Amino acid sequence: DGLLHSWISKYKENGYNVVERKRGRSPTMSKKDFKPKTKETIEEENERLRKENLYLKAELEYSKKLRAVVQARKNQQQKKK
Repeated sequence: DGLLHSWISKYKENGYNVVERKRGRSPTMSKKDFKPKTKETIEEENERLRKENLYLKAELEYSKKLRAVVQARKNQQQKKK
């Protein structure tokens, strides 16, 4: 009742296909269980995204104003020359 015996019995049952290797890459990633978000976690995520959105809008406005100030200084220096 060794490994060879099990191979022989599988060969007798299924023929040559048992010995043949499967081609291609074996699947390595398992599918994760899908857990629907509860209403509370959806609301928390929405609040987090609202805060992030507000922060990014403020950052964009700051960047625009800084760029305008730098451009104004460059224009002013070019006029002096």
